Amino acid sequence: MMNLTDTTMETSTVAYPCHGATQEEIDLYDDLVYWSDGIGQIIIGCTGIIGNCMAVPILISRKLNSIFNRILVFLAIFDNIFIFCAVLEGIRKNIGPLGDWHVYAFAYFGYQLQSISILSSIFMTVVLALERYLAITKPIEYHNAIQGTNPWKRVWMYIIPVVVFSTVFNLPKFAEIKVVENIIITKRVDPETFETEFYNDTQVTVLPTDLRMNDAYIFWYNNLAKLIITGLIPFLSLCIFNTRIYDALRRRRKVMGPNATAAHQQQLNEDNRQALVLFSIVIIFLISNVPRIALNLHEPVKLFSTPCESGGTDLSQLHVPLSQRCSNFAVVAKLIYR
Repeated sequence: MMNLTDTTMETSTVAYPCHGATQEEIDLYDDLVYWSDGIGQIIIGCTGIIGNCMAVPILISRKLNSIFNRILVFLAIFDNIFIFCAVLEGIRKNIGPLGDWHVYAFAYFGYQLQSISILSSIFMTVVLALERYLAITKPIEYHNAIQGTNPWKRVWMYIIPVVVFSTVFNLPKFAEIKVVENIIITKRVDPETFETEFYNDTQVTVLPTDLRMNDAYIFWYNNLAKLIITGLIPFLSLCIFNTRIYDALRRRRKVMGPNATAAHQQQLNEDNRQALVLFSIVIIFLISNVPRIALNLHEPVKLFSTPCESGGTDLSQLHVPLSQRCSNFAVVAKLIYR
């Protein structure tokens, strides 16, 4: 248990590690976080949720009945889960929790679910590229594999490993934060009897655990492992798959030429359309995730640097809100193209 004074000191230390910051710089920091991590995230997030919900019925319609579009449905679902958690956290941090349940739900479920959903979304983008790669570079084998089988079965063959891996990789997230109950003593004076009464109120807050603040954990898991799993592997996979898809489409169009039958031309146009959708999603994914990875690298660099002694706010404290901004931008941009 901590009293109000202890809570204030700890919150100040966490929020403003650079003690030389002026009051004007602190106010600017607060305003920036409120509008970017709070209001901006809520507005963009709600827009993304509405748009994804509108896209799902279209993607599962008979007109767009394909494995590619059904994978897009799950991509939209994972995106919506991530956005929903980010919006709830933006409300909790910048406007105020909706109740004690809001704080506990974030600490023991929402925080972890957000990490699981964003990793699932990243690898679903890779799955999209893999599915197109197999369909275009190995059309005969691909056709034989899906012929006479339930298309949802193939989709679930992708979804289950992605969800299981994302959950296992993010298991340490369950030990990164904790809920602390703070006892706040309020003094009230009765206007009639002028007697002083004291009331004890309990306030719940979220704080990082010792594991989350451990330098080795920050470097090896939260930065290096994340860089490899959420950055290098998806980026390299997407580049390889899309390069080979482009080469295969170019060779096929050259072989068919102007004498292609109507059926072959229609299939080629459909492959080109899905490849164009995939290329657009991948480009937006790459561009929007570069800032997230760059900000992620800032934390381990800070570990080996000297603490700031001059005035100024600490940019690393903007790591989480700006990372979420990049991810939400990717979600909305993919939605708009769809």
